[in-house]
Amino acid sequence: MDPLVVGRVRSDAVFAALERKRNGLSWRLTIATLAVYFGLLSLAFFAPHLLATPVFGVISLGILLGLLVIASAVVFAALYVWRANTQFDAMAASVRRNLRWPS
Repeated sequence: MDPLVVGRVRSDAVFAALERKRNGLSWRLTIATLAVYFGLLSLAFFAPHLLATPVFGVISLGILLGLLVIASAVVFAALYVWRANTQFDAMAASVRRNLRWPS
């Protein structure tokens, strides 16, 4: 890519805000996902008897928490997609409009 184009994009204030917001959200969701995942793994390592507790007949607490891990990943992905479609796409379009090269 042309270094002149990269320099113009990097110096744009809207692009800097977009990059900061997107990276911030990505890191927060990554940390939340890892916390949920390693939380379940910690329970399995330190308190396996707790995960074996029956909740609904043959369904144990471990199965429910495993499903919660999967559901949280889906929710976190949906949250990112929603923010990308509503906020990040509009900011990216603004950057493209602001950096049009003269013909």
